[in-house]
Amino acid sequence: MVVDSLEKLHYQLARDQQLFPKHHLYLIFDGLPEIVSTYFLLDDAPEYLPLFINTHLEDELQCSPYIVCINLTSLAFIEWFYTAGLGLGFFYFSPLTIEASLSHWQKLLFHQTQDNTDQHFMLRFYETSVFEALINNQELSEFNTALAPCSTLYFQTTNKQWIKQKNTRAVNTPAREHNLIKTLSHTNLPPLCIHTLAKRCEISFWESSPEKIEKFHPRIRAQVLEAGVTLALSANIFAKAPLIDLLALWLDRGPLELTSQPHLSVLHTSSATDYEKIKYLTDTTSHHDSWKKTDSDQLNQLMSAVLGTQSTNHDLNNFIAPTRNQ
Repeated sequence: MVVDSLEKLHYQLARDQQLFPKHHLYLIFDGLPEIVSTYFLLDDAPEYLPLFINTHLEDELQCSPYIVCINLTSLAFIEWFYTAGLGLGFFYFSPLTIEASLSHWQKLLFHQTQDNTDQHFMLRFYETSVFEALINNQELSEFNTALAPCSTLYFQTTNKQWIKQKNTRAVNTPAREHNLIKTLSHTNLPPLCIHTLAKRCEISFWESSPEKIEKFHPRIRAQVLEAGVTLALSANIFAKAPLIDLLALWLDRGPLELTSQPHLSVLHTSSATDYEKIKYLTDTTSHHDSWKKTDSDQLNQLMSAVLGTQSTNHDLNNFIAPTRNQ
């Protein structure tokens, strides 16, 4: 079926949601900077994972393709992706969780050679020409394996047409789970969720306010960001805009005041809105950077309290990166 307008796209997505009420809508797209930056600007949904994570290419996350679980009440990025017509991704309905989906697509993305060596080839299956070849050769075993989790597919052909296609060979898979971040206690979130949210926020800061994160030594930057993300989640702050605002305070002013008992009490007040919590912290915490005034033992204790785990002890000089004049 040809989907040649946004109106038809909305209609078909709504219809599929009725047909598959327990399925997620996923989008897989290339790590092209234009696409990634647009996603971060248009979509506040926290459920996304880079396909390079936990692989031999994890150090190249800035180039990674992504899988995103789309919130059907916020389709701004889907609309942009459909209209842009870049031929660098597809979306589909599936009952798999995002973690199970990540594992599935990673097996297709990295194809190991038959001699069982460690050499891998990267199959850019989400590109139009490759994906269309899979669709048009349904007798291939690769087709059955690759697209088995997909109940309905939306993809672009090489002649720039968007097509909706039902996968008649979809396999039965577990029912949809609740939103992982909103369902679990922040102390029980898998480290992968914290890590990927922190990485997403780091990318936003590099684009908007690089001075906030470049002061931290690269070896400790991720730990600092993950602590700030966990602080936000513990306060039930999930949306992108307030989460970024709280992280900005965390990076600017440091942990000494933000993790003090009075301020934690405000953060954990269920009756206060995200805006009220952040405004209170902005108005009442010191404007001075407390990162440099925090010794390693204090910082270890503070981060342990936020993360709920025992952090690795570091010397203070390892937290702040040397300036160019040093």
